[in-house]
Amino acid sequence: MIYTLTANPCLDYYISTRQMLDIGRTNRADSAHIRAGGKGANVSLALKKFGYDKTLTVLVLGGRNGERIMRELCDEGLECKAFDACGESRINVKINSNDVETEINAKGPAISEIANSEIISFFSKIKSDDVLVLAGSLPSEAKDDFYAKIIEATKCKNVAVDCTKGALGCALKSGVWLVKPNIDELCEFFGEAVSWEQLPFYARRVCAMGAEYALVSAGSKGAVLACGDKVLLADAPKGRAVNSTGAGDTMLAAFVYWHNETKGDVKSAFRYAVAAGSAKAFSEGFPEKENVTALADRITVEEVF
Repeated sequence: MIYTLTANPCLDYYISTRQMLDIGRTNRADSAHIRAGGKGANVSLALKKFGYDKTLTVLVLGGRNGERIMRELCDEGLECKAFDACGESRINVKINSNDVETEINAKGPAISEIANSEIISFFSKIKSDDVLVLAGSLPSEAKDDFYAKIIEATKCKNVAVDCTKGALGCALKSGVWLVKPNIDELCEFFGEAVSWEQLPFYARRVCAMGAEYALVSAGSKGAVLACGDKVLLADAPKGRAVNSTGAGDTMLAAFVYWHNETKGDVKSAFRYAVAAGSAKAFSEGFPEKENVTALADRITVEEVF
């Protein structure tokens, strides 16, 4: 069973225009739509597209926005469980202007101490051979150790984390199976500029801090996967970016899925993960499994350490 937690889910409002965004002026959209999202929920949606149905999507929801998020994810075929937020779930704005993407992400509501304790108690009961994905920003006013307390309470040995800043540091101290930052988040975490050439070194540093695997994406450049002192590198396939929102979440979902499918073949899982993230960026929705496997044939993985 794979469990995903989205502690700060959202409604993503996508706006597309063929014109460049004119800051300070009125801009006209060519198209617009709203979709329920959040990193953990996106992982669940990607897994669903790969044909994996043994997933429970756990969410912290509030208000009418929360009701809509739950309804839309259930309509997508996800099995969901909700805990109460102290306020209205957030709306994020995603603007694609002349193929240039801009995001405005809202802060989101807080979570009560009672709900916090209920979440920790819930995850303390899952099985050791399950997979737990803790992904996305924390609820408003939550402390950096929000994910770390769940990690320390659970019996699950396969915990994957996708978060930033202090939350990532606390999670690493608790010990995790996998972390999946992107290169910008890695720069933010270390407080240093990190180039593509330096990425293997910094991924190894992340592993030394408490992760078995560090999967770091770098957009059109590609990605690296570190495991101890060993580092794999893959270039991203070429293609036109249509909607990169959720690409990192799809990469994470694919690594978890193919790591299980290939009985722990890390190199294959990494190759499919890079293919899946690229396939998501090249399309509006989450990619079908067949599209990922076709794209994976174009990806070469090399060991750099």
